Amino acid sequence: MGVRRGVFTGVFAGVFLVALGTCLTIAACTSDTGLASVDGPADCPAGGVQSSGAVAADRICERVADLQCSSEGCCCDDTTRKYATHADCVAAQLDACMKTAKTEEVTGDPRSGYDANAAGKAMAAFAQYANACDPQIVQWGVSATGLASVMRGTIDAGKACWTPSAKADPAAFVSCKNGYACLPDPGKALSAWKCKPRAKVGETCLADASCADGLRCEPNLSMNITQLGRCMTRLGTGSACKRGLECKSVFCDQGKCAQASVPLAYCLAPAK
Repeated sequence: MGVRRGVFTGVFAGVFLVALGTCLTIAACTSDTGLASVDGPADCPAGGVQSSGAVAADRICERVADLQCSSEGCCCDDTTRKYATHADCVAAQLDACMKTAKTEEVTGDPRSGYDANAAGKAMAAFAQYANACDPQIVQWGVSATGLASVMRGTIDAGKACWTPSAKADPAAFVSCKNGYACLPDPGKALSAWKCKPRAKVGETCLADASCADGLRCEPNLSMNITQLGRCMTRLGTGSACKRGLECKSVFCDQGKCAQASVPLAYCLAPAK
C-alpha cells in the first residue's frame, strides 16, 4: 500500500501538478490508503511543533517532513494510525515529497518564483495550527494564502506560460504571478496557454488548482488536453469522493466526504 502524504506533500503535488495526486489533508490521502501497519506512536517533540526562519528551495522537503511528523506526534492519539517512530515518518514523507511530488524540482526552477521567506512564514503558520491541533489547517493549506503563497510566479497576466508538448513541465503551472493560473484560451488547448485568473464554475480547468478557491476540477488532471475538465462546486458531507478537494471539508474518508476532525487531519497512517 502507498505511503500517506501530509498536507504539504499532498498540496504541493496538487498545486504543482506533478504527482497527479489529490491528497490534501495532513494525512493527505483518503483514509483507506497508506501504511499497512505500524508498531507504535511517535512522540510529540519537546516544546511542540516548531519552525522558524526562511526555507531554501532545496530544503523544503526536509522542513515539511519534520513538521508533518512532529504534528502527528502531538495531535494523533490513535496509536493504530501512527508511524512507529518519528524517523520512520520523516523517511516516508521525504520520499513522498522528493520522489512522488518532485517538489524540489519545481521550487528550484526560477519560473516558479519560489520565495524562501514566504515559505518560512507558511511553515511557521503550519506550526501554529498544529500546536492547536486545529483541523482547519487543511482549509488553510489549500487556500491561496496557504501553500500556494510560497510560489510568487514570474510571468505576468496575459503572457504565455506553457506551450503544449509531450514533455512534462510542472514548473510552468506555478509560473504565473498574483495567484493566476496557466490556462488555455477557449477552444485553443493546443495553442500557447496564458496566465489568467483562476477559473470560475463551468470554466475550463486542468486541475483543482486551476479553479478559484472552493471549487474542484472534474475531471481532474485530464491526460487529454483537448478534453479538459470544468470547475464545479465541491461536494457536501456524505457525498461519494475519491480525493479531498472534491469535498467542501477537503476531507475524503473511505470514499465519502467527511467533516473535518483531528484524526483525519493529523494521523498519517490508516487504521489497522
